Amino acid sequence: MFCVMTGINFWALQYLLLTVTASIFFLVPILIALMSAPLLGERIDARRWVAILVGFAGVLVVVRPGSAAFHPAMLLSLGNAVVYAAFNLMTRKLAAYDSPETIQFLPAVVASVVLAPFALAFWESPHGWLEWTLLCGMGVFGGVGHYLLALAHRYAPASTLAPFLYQQILYMALFGYLVFGSVPDAPVWVGAAIVIGSGLYLFSRERRAR
Repeated sequence: MFCVMTGINFWALQYLLLTVTASIFFLVPILIALMSAPLLGERIDARRWVAILVGFAGVLVVVRPGSAAFHPAMLLSLGNAVVYAAFNLMTRKLAAYDSPETIQFLPAVVASVVLAPFALAFWESPHGWLEWTLLCGMGVFGGVGHYLLALAHRYAPASTLAPFLYQQILYMALFGYLVFGSVPDAPVWVGAAIVIGSGLYLFSRERRAR
C-alpha cells in the first residue's frame, strides 16, 4: 500500500499543481468517516452523510469533470486519497499493538525491496549538490513524517488526526508559487474551502460523540 501511494502521488504531480493534488487529498478525512462504518463498526448518521456528500461536491468543484480544466491525473489523486484513508485506518489498528518504530520500519523495508528494481532501471544520477540535498531531504522528511504519524495514532483516532491535513493547502500554495510560479485559480480555493468545511464538521461531530 505504501508503494502504491508513493507511485500514484509522483505520477499525478507530473501533471497537476500542488494545490490541486492537496485539495483532492483533503477528501481523506471524509473517506475515513465513510470507511470507518464497515471497517470499525461505527454508525454514520444523517448529518454525517450530508457532510460526506458536501465534501464530495467540493472535490467536484476542484476536479471539474467535463471541463477544460479537468485532467485525467486528477483521478490518480482521487485514488491516492482512497488508499491513504485506508492506510490511516490500518495504522490506527496497528498502533494499538505495535510500536511506531515497527510500523515505520516494516513498510519502509518492503517498499525498498519492491521499488528498488524500478529505481535501478530508471536511475538518473543528480547533477549537483542542490539535487542531492533535495533528494536526501525527501527521504529524511518523509521518514520522520511517517514515524510521527504512526506515533500520533497511538494516542488519537484517525478521524481526529485527519483534519490536520488541511494545513497543507497553505504550504502547497506557498511552495508552488515560490518554486514553480503557479497560482491556483478560484475554483480550487472554493472547492478546498468546501471540503475543509465538511471535514471540520465531521471532526466536531466526532469530538461531541466522544
